[in-house]
Amino acid sequence: MTRTNLTITVATTLLAAAPSLGCRHASARPASLATQQLVQYSGQGALFSIAGKKLGDYHLEYRREPLSRTSYRQTVTVKIPKKQPITLRCTVSVDGERWRTECGQRKGGGYCLGEGLCLDYITDDQHNAYATTIIKDGPNQMRMFRTELRKGKAVRVYRERLRRN
Repeated sequence: MTRTNLTITVATTLLAAAPSLGCRHASARPASLATQQLVQYSGQGALFSIAGKKLGDYHLEYRREPLSRTSYRQTVTVKIPKKQPITLRCTVSVDGERWRTECGQRKGGGYCLGEGLCLDYITDDQHNAYATTIIKDGPNQMRMFRTELRKGKAVRVYRERLRRN
């Protein structure tokens, strides 16, 4: 996989999980967007083959800007050493404890289960999907484990750790 493809894949899959970055730690559900201002996280990630071979490292920056009481814009920038950063944007709509994500041809959503554990699933029009488990490790940090699927078959996994700026 080229580093450019790695950048696009990482950015796309983080956008799948990014709505949970707005979850509260205690209740693990989307926070009221009416009271939220700009939220930013950053951290490191690694991409692995389905067999566990490490394919690359990257740096992530996440930004959430409220658009209304029930929606916000999220922006993810992925930086791979010696490559130009790639930035992708999505719109997230929150309905109670669930959210929907729209990023052009990629759509999906998720929900939180309590105790800092959230799930997210997003698909595209090419039969690719991204299933993500998000673990909140406190009010200002989290880990994500994401499986990339092609036509229902797991092809790569991602590991990420983000901290609130």
